[in-house]
Amino acid sequence: MSVNALCDILIMKVPAKPWTSVTTDNNFVSHLVSLYLTWWNPYYRSVDPDLFVRDMSAGDLSCSFYSPLLVNAILVLACVRLAQ
Repeated sequence: MSVNALCDILIMKVPAKPWTSVTTDNNFVSHLVSLYLTWWNPYYRSVDPDLFVRDMSAGDLSCSFYSPLLVNAILVLACVRLAQ
């Protein structure tokens, strides 16, 4: 298996909609969420990974702990990490 193939394995699989309108690519959003939960969240524990993925996967905008604003902020932080 090549290194590129290993890098394409998604740790978390989450939908883009209804959380963000920036992209509809579920794989890209899943990649960013995986990056955030792997590299950022362990040091700045802002979300519980299990609850976050559970609620994001459900796609319920009325969940108690997460919102589109939080998801988009996490996607931005993951993009910043990706660019470094």
